Amino acid sequence: MNTHKPPHSISVVDDTPANLRLLDDLLRQQGYQVRLFPRGALAIKAAAAHPPDLFLLDIMMPEMDGFEVCRQLKANPALRDIPVIFISALADSDNKLKAFAEGGMDYVTKPFQEAEVLARVRTHLALYAMQQDRLRQQQALAALVDERTADLLRAQRVARIGSWKLDLRTQALNWSPETYRLFGIAEDTPVSLGDFLDKVHPADRDKVNQQWTRALQGEVYDVEHRVRPPAAASWVRERAEFAFGDNGEAHTAWGTTQDISEAKAHQAQVDFITHHDVLTGLPNRAQFLELLRLCMTQSSTLQTRLAVAYIDMDGFAAINAQFGREAGNQLIVQLGIRLAQAVRERQYLARIGGDEFAVILTGLKNANDYLIPVQRMLDAIAQPLVLPGHSQHVAHVTASIGIAQFPQSDAMEAEQLLRQADQAMYLAKLAGKNRHHVFDPMKDESTREHFMRIEEVRHGLNQGEMRLYYQPKIWLASGAVAGFEALIRWQHPQRGLVPPGQFIPLLEQHPLAIQLGDWVIEAALAQLALWNAEGLRT
Repeated sequence: MNTHKPPHSISVVDDTPANLRLLDDLLRQQGYQVRLFPRGALAIKAAAAHPPDLFLLDIMMPEMDGFEVCRQLKANPALRDIPVIFISALADSDNKLKAFAEGGMDYVTKPFQEAEVLARVRTHLALYAMQQDRLRQQQALAALVDERTADLLRAQRVARIGSWKLDLRTQALNWSPETYRLFGIAEDTPVSLGDFLDKVHPADRDKVNQQWTRALQGEVYDVEHRVRPPAAASWVRERAEFAFGDNGEAHTAWGTTQDISEAKAHQAQVDFITHHDVLTGLPNRAQFLELLRLCMTQSSTLQTRLAVAYIDMDGFAAINAQFGREAGNQLIVQLGIRLAQAVRERQYLARIGGDEFAVILTGLKNANDYLIPVQRMLDAIAQPLVLPGHSQHVAHVTASIGIAQFPQSDAMEAEQLLRQADQAMYLAKLAGKNRHHVFDPMKDESTREHFMRIEEVRHGLNQGEMRLYYQPKIWLASGAVAGFEALIRWQHPQRGLVPPGQFIPLLEQHPLAIQLGDWVIEAALAQLALWNAEGLRT
């Protein structure tokens, strides 16, 4: 018998060809069967004929947007249970809430991290498979009940569903063997309603009591709660049907107890992946921003200060290029551990993405109170690191850190504050790396422009765009050439020939001035040697 399972089928719906190609390559490398659709109507039609195991769905598309596509999928009984993950550049809460309201199971914001997309795809495929398996088990159980009552207890053990009956007039409670097992009580032990409540986790008892009270008044009894150990289940879902007398009072309840521990564990995993970085286990960008909002609100209430430190590793791409992405990932994990050890109470660390981390420093009393923790982070990162799998190689990593402070004179959102810290980090990197820079809303725009112009000069020098022009020095009395004066010009690819007055002043007291001066000397000497070789003398 061939037990090989076919690969999971994933339908990707996006009107941007580049996105389709990227997701197609990413998913096929993991062994998934991928079908690509540039329009929602095509995806719906294809799904009706060959339902996939998962949809990856863009929102902003012509003719039919992603919300309408999801709405039509959920309206089809044959397709409504297939999980839908929205992948969109729309990052606001309203669109996310609308996506979930239309039936989406998850939401990934573009540009996305490949590892995050794969983790969410794997998780929802697993949950969907579980859902389908459970549905098949329940259908099989119904058939078995019709055929042989004797098989019911065995089916309960397979499905991990117990049953019970309560006579509300005598308070006699009867459990099936599976119910005893799920609650961790020896089979055939006399039990009462009080014994059941004693096995409910204390934090969930009020919820169970409230649901039970409403059920006695005719409402549906359907409740999930934790179970006190020792027990075979940690989470159960209970549902019941009540019979009422002519006086309107309930006299009998028949119910089931279903073990949902595995589903809850998977949901916890989904929640963790949604709010945490898969590689390091640290909070991710979305969770960081949510925490930052809370910290900013608390800071305003308590009238204290806070700072956001945006950390980017210097030259990390070179490590990935030399030793491979796996070694780079392990190095990121080590750096995350070091940063976690460097932060203190009321300081919150997250991995923003790639080789970038961020820290919230709360409870600051003075404007410069960020200095000590920032220096501690710089020192922690700068300690030598042994590359995983390359014990003979020791990496020396430094970081550039941008600081943004709160409160400021203007109203500030968490996203804006993080963006300021990111901008300050960029300036710290331009200023020489292995240092920090504090965002100043009045100065940083001009400083950033200044550094960018210097970087443009550096690029021009490295690309061979500099030119030397030679102006002869002539003795007026004899007309003889006494020498030459070398004049630098910049042959800019867009601006044409740029005179020195437009770029030399930028380099005042900057190390690039020395590098440019060395180039001028070397170029002039090379030209002089060439003239001498051709017999030209002054």
